[in-house]
Parts: sequence; C-alpha cells; structure tokens
Amino acid sequence: MLSVVGRSSVGTHKSVNQDSWCALVATTSAGEMALAVVCDGVGGLSSGELASATVVGAFSDWFERDLPSLAAAGVRATGRVDLSAVAAAWSSLLADLNLRISEYGRQHGARLGTTFTGILVCQGRYVLGQVGDCRAYRLAGGAIEQLSEDQTLAARAVAEGTMTKEQALHAPQGSVLLQSVGTQRELRPEFSYGEARTGDVLLLCCDGFYRQLGDEGIRAAYANVGPGDEAALAAVTEGLIEQDMARGEKDNLTAVCLGLADADEPTTVFGPEGADQPTTLLDADEPTTVFSSPADDEPTDFGAAASPAHALVAPSGPDDATTLLTGDESTSSLEGGDGPWRA
Repeated sequence: MLSVVGRSSVGTHKSVNQDSWCALVATTSAGEMALAVVCDGVGGLSSGELASATVVGAFSDWFERDLPSLAAAGVRATGRVDLSAVAAAWSSLLADLNLRISEYGRQHGARLGTTFTGILVCQGRYVLGQVGDCRAYRLAGGAIEQLSEDQTLAARAVAEGTMTKEQALHAPQGSVLLQSVGTQRELRPEFSYGEARTGDVLLLCCDGFYRQLGDEGIRAAYANVGPGDEAALAAVTEGLIEQDMARGEKDNLTAVCLGLADADEPTTVFGPEGADQPTTLLDADEPTTVFSSPADDEPTDFGAAASPAHALVAPSGPDDATTLLTGDESTSSLEGGDGPWRA
C-alpha cells in the first residue's frame, strides 16, 4: 500500500507560490503505481508559477493517458514495466515543454522557467528524472539517501571537491541553476533508477524545504515515522515547513512523501490474451490524485496561448502584477553555452 502526503506553503516573504506538485496513485495488474512531481518556478523570473504548473499538469496527464499503454506493453513483453521507456517518454515530454514554455515567454514578453523532479514507482523499482535543484530522498531505517543530484554551480563545486555539501546549502552558487525547463535551447534531463523497497519513504522537495534543514535535519525528523502512517508523515512535513520559516527561509516550501508500506494484492485489469487493442492498465476507478492549489481549489485552464493541457495553480494576477522578491532567494540559469542567464 502506498501512502501519499504533500504540503506546500508560500512562506513568509513571497506573495506568490511558484511551486507546483502532484502525487497520483493507480491500482493495476502489476501492483500499485505512483507518480510524484515537484516543480519550483525559477525565482526572479515572471510567471514562474505558470511554468511549474504547466509541467506538473503535463505529467499528470501523461500518467492518466499515456502510462497505461506503455506499462501494459512492457508487462506483456517481459512481465515488468519498462522504466527505460518511461525515461524516454519523459525526456520527450520535457523537451516539448521546454519549447512550449520558451515560446510562450517570447510571445508574451515574459521570462519563465521551472525546475523538475519526478519519480515513478512500480514493481519495487523507481525511475527518477531531474532538471534543476529540487531533491529526491530515500528515508529508511533511520537513514537518509539523496537520490537526485543538484544541477547548480554549488553542486558542481562539491563534485570537484572545492566546497562541502553543507557549505553548498547557503553558498551564492547554489542559486545558479545549470538547467531549468523553459530557459534552455536544448534540455538534457538526468535519469536514474533504483529499488523502491517496502519500508521506504521517498521524499521529493524544493530547495526552500531542504536548505535550512540539511540532510541531517530531514533524517532526524522522519526517523521514527512508519511509511504507512499518513497522519504522522503529514505532521512531520508540516512541522518541518514551520521550522524552515522560523529559521528565516524566504522561499516557497513544498514536500511530497510516498510511503511504501506492505503491498495489497494487485487487481487484475488486463483483457484477454492476444487482444489486438491495447488494454488499459489502470483500474476501473479513477486514480487517487493529490494536487496542490494554493491560489484556487480548482485547476485553471490558461488557454491555447499558453499551450498547457491544463495548469494546476492559478496565478494571483497578470504577469505584470505579480510581485516577486529577488536577492538571496533569486535563481539564475545557465543557458547552453551562453554563460550566466540572470533574472
């Protein structure tokens, strides 16, 4: 059984929450499948909330529309969902989103972008996609493991041995992104794979959530929480957001937890063997969906001009009326070989 908890806060210093997230769970003949995505609109750019919501909306649509046939093909061929095929589909989707968001910005005289961290969990395995500096962690047995790699100048310095991971949390280079969706001529998302074991809690979070806490703060807070205890996961997540703000965090704060408790018996939904038409992998019921929507309870359609299938976070007003704070929390991006691209 998969437990899902997600929390997001605009924080204490910003007027707009530029984070977007989703968590979806479906019961299938291959067991439960879960998708979690966290996107952080690039700080200092206009309409970061539109960029992040567009990406989250597109991945939500992909989970419900495209994953069933992709997963069914893999299960029929090998008995397992082909996670490399999932990564290929995500790479193509992110490339399309990068172009669409960039084109929208050109048409509307806006500069917008977003980070992306997404994970699909199924059959005891996961595939993780990464663009930018949101993070994915595994919490298990009182230990913590960072599954993603930050795409920032600070992370590069850590890899080169010129900075410690603790120093990187608050270094100015940590606010310089090497990639973000919507700001690149050519986007190169990173993908990784691993085991998703019973007892794990998989945590996806933005930089505003982890910066004040560090790995040890996150580890200690979740150390005694069982993966099936949604109430406890929610209480710890909410408490950490409050702790972040009390420590002076200026950014938006978002975290999503997937708790991997004991699995239930899978529901068989495949059609007869040899059927010509692809059969849906999803159960007859709608998948369980959890969305953040700090500005409105209902999804907002931004229309054909913005090109998203749908967006999950409504902006507080037109682009020129949105107030964004810059300074320590502002983020820059490096665009393919052109040097720093600063908001």
